[in-house]
Amino acid sequence: MKKINIVYAYMCEPRFEIEVPGHDAVAVWTAVEEPDADVVVYHSGYSYDPGNASTNPSVCRMLYTYEPLTVYPGHFQKKFWAPFDYVLTWNETLLEQGGKFVRFPSLYYDFPFGAAHGIAGKPVCPENWKEKSKAICQVAGNKYSFIRSELYSRRRKTARWFSRHGKLDLDTYGVPPMPVPGYKGRSANKLETLSQYRYALCFENDAHPLWSRGYVTEKIFDCFYAFSVPVYLGASDIECHIPKDCFIDYRDFDSLKDLDQFLCAMSDETYAGYLRSIERFLKEYNAPDKHTCFRLYEIALTLLSEGSAPAPENEVFGFWQKASFIEKAGCVLMSSILPLYQKFRRARYAGMN
Repeated sequence: MKKINIVYAYMCEPRFEIEVPGHDAVAVWTAVEEPDADVVVYHSGYSYDPGNASTNPSVCRMLYTYEPLTVYPGHFQKKFWAPFDYVLTWNETLLEQGGKFVRFPSLYYDFPFGAAHGIAGKPVCPENWKEKSKAICQVAGNKYSFIRSELYSRRRKTARWFSRHGKLDLDTYGVPPMPVPGYKGRSANKLETLSQYRYALCFENDAHPLWSRGYVTEKIFDCFYAFSVPVYLGASDIECHIPKDCFIDYRDFDSLKDLDQFLCAMSDETYAGYLRSIERFLKEYNAPDKHTCFRLYEIALTLLSEGSAPAPENEVFGFWQKASFIEKAGCVLMSSILPLYQKFRRARYAGMN
């Protein structure tokens, strides 16, 4: 029986084990690498500690780059990839370079360590959608990053603008509390909260032109399953992954005033068109099947059987080779502060709350 060891630094339980259906294999989630695994998958760079890695020369090691640049810059630095046989990533810029980079989307569903997000509802548009409040909400914690392309501050800025100037109300939920007008506290159920609003401010953590390509997370799918039309900003190539008629692209507007006017003027017929497009996409896409942890187990077994990754055709580059001075400075700050943050405040996510 093959053993897949998924190493995740912020496990809520010391160990979680599950058999992989259809395979003679078992997946074991731990906070530290176990020595007898056939393949070890590190869930994000902050889970990798060379001092705790086994000395087994035959083990296949993989890095899963779950977090974006704004949370963990190491994922996008060339020197960080050296210890791994494969790098599983959603990032299109890395995937285009070939070699050890293998396509793998973000995981949202059935995490064994109690993640309280990404629980899919039914992909059926509710008949009472006209009862939704003609307002916007966002469900997001108050976080910060030194990376220039971060969108944490954009969430706060947008909430403050709508409070002072918007015709539509914008309500904010989440923890840690966001210091903005319209903050309503923690959302007991994200989908239920989103479903009460016609629109949802759906900003990813990052919007870098290169390093956000392919970064499509549970945020937009939560809006879809709640049938709250997302006002989206994040993946620079979002239209390559999600049909354009399913969301409102924040980049299409020159100002928040223009966005506010567009949302206020939207007819019921136009709004219903968005909902129909979302319903059609959800049924065709089947997100719970595509973004389950069992896909991680299966690709780990597949790559293990294939052996070594092919050599890339061209010289591989990372964030550092393409970054400006200001971007590099932010990267250095993140790289130095995150380890201290992780040491003194054991949070579930690597980003600073």
